[in-house]
Amino acid sequence: MSVIVSRTAGFCMGVRRAMEKALEERSRTPDTLFTLGPLIHNPHVLDILRRNRVLEVSEESAEAGSRVIIRAHGVAPPVRRKLAERSCIVIDATCPKVARVQKMALRAGEAGRQVVIAGDKDHAEVRGILGHALAGGVCISTVEEARSLELDSPALLVAQTTFSEESFAEIAGALRGRHLDIEVQDTICDATSERQEEARRMALEMDAIVIVGGRTSANTRRLAEIITGLGTPAFLVEDEGEIPPEVSRYETIGVTAGASTPNWLISRVAERLVEMQARGVRWLLWRCLAFLVRSNLLVALSALALTLLSVLWQRLQPGFRVLAVPPLYLFGIHLLNTFSESQAQEINEPAQKMFMQQNRAWLMPLAWMSLGIALLLASLGSLWAGVLTASAIILGLLYQVRIPFARVQLIRIPGSKDLFTAGAWAVFTCCIPALIAEGRLLPSAFMASAIVFSITMVRALAYDLKDLQGDRMVGKETIPIYLGMRWSSVLSTSLIVLAAGLATVALALGVFPPAGALALLLPAHALVYLRLFQSRRVSGAVLFSATVDGFFPILGLLALAFLP
Repeated sequence: MSVIVSRTAGFCMGVRRAMEKALEERSRTPDTLFTLGPLIHNPHVLDILRRNRVLEVSEESAEAGSRVIIRAHGVAPPVRRKLAERSCIVIDATCPKVARVQKMALRAGEAGRQVVIAGDKDHAEVRGILGHALAGGVCISTVEEARSLELDSPALLVAQTTFSEESFAEIAGALRGRHLDIEVQDTICDATSERQEEARRMALEMDAIVIVGGRTSANTRRLAEIITGLGTPAFLVEDEGEIPPEVSRYETIGVTAGASTPNWLISRVAERLVEMQARGVRWLLWRCLAFLVRSNLLVALSALALTLLSVLWQRLQPGFRVLAVPPLYLFGIHLLNTFSESQAQEINEPAQKMFMQQNRAWLMPLAWMSLGIALLLASLGSLWAGVLTASAIILGLLYQVRIPFARVQLIRIPGSKDLFTAGAWAVFTCCIPALIAEGRLLPSAFMASAIVFSITMVRALAYDLKDLQGDRMVGKETIPIYLGMRWSSVLSTSLIVLAAGLATVALALGVFPPAGALALLLPAHALVYLRLFQSRRVSGAVLFSATVDGFFPILGLLALAFLP
């Protein structure tokens, strides 16, 4: 049994660009923003936008002087003129590929050519293109309409960017056979073509396909039509709550999505499908894994594993305090942070939020108890270990509140959470054990800290990339949002190379013992899970966390075998 997520599922370039423009404008002004019609065809995203005062408006009701966003579909020139007459501040989010088709129609109209559009007559994109066709335009949707269409002048045939490739080819063939003086331009978006082609391939390979997207989305409905046309059961859902129970009986399920579907919805649907497929022992294993991830116990196990590796690297004696303080602190502070991120969880991981709410009565006291015991054990082990632990706890508690006499909150510093998190992992798994065991920091402690910092920064960036679209919706300023996906990937790769280089140098110089070669498995693991994430082989928050953090306990067991 398996769930396979389409590589091309999710926001297309035009929709992503429109969303980014809207959210950037939202962050710059306190004014209410308006979009000419729904910004994208997805009810969940639209609901979040409305809560953030990004509201839909028609061209007739746009108020004078208001900020109006032209969505990716574009608009006709008369609409732009009306907005200008009302002194509206226009934010143009027209998809560049749609704008290209509009320019084609405009040039054809100026040359006296009639414009024929293969598309959906009532679609906003089609209306916008028709508005640019000065010599007149017509929209057709079927090959039958093409066979009956009479053209009395030279013509240009273009396509709605999300139209069916097969239908366009049939329409083009029918028109070419009847009208010699017609220029054909295939303007279907490459992303649409790739999405439809992958849907066809998946339909032939999978037992059933779940399509995630809004029912008002033309390209989402088209995916469903393509799949059902090939005889494969297809289920169109808007979220994980709409998945019908009968889907679970299929062995191999594919997941694809329309161009207006955010990654967080795709991830939630995929995770729900994995859960629905689980039976017997597999169901029990899934429940245990979900519990470990959602309770942050997997974080504690990962912290213990990295502490064991650090003890091996630094040749320390693995006493109780040495091994207990790091997982206790990191478990407690991660748990408190999870409680404080309810807004982002509502979008990215609603199952996590529900788990935290249902188990708050014992998880919250457990978090504070873990921090208290960590502080006590650190203080008993070493004065400086106690000071560092107390400082880290205070810093963690102040992270989301306004510090007296400070102008900004720490949480408002872009990327601060990732830097503080990686720093905390490095200090507690490498420096605190050394201070407790030896009372001082040796060169091996600094080398170990640098490796752990690099690896845990990559870990933090991976989680940020997974939650990128949801974090952007709630206004979080993570490193991928600040730098962009491309430079974040470059940063992740650089950190992996740095960790591998540091481990190699430490082994070559004898700073680490020969068994410390286990350190080289950390950057190798990071490369693997980043590759799996990029290829969408890991579906859902639980499996993602298990893939990223689940390898650390295995390394910890290996390190344990080499400890005295």
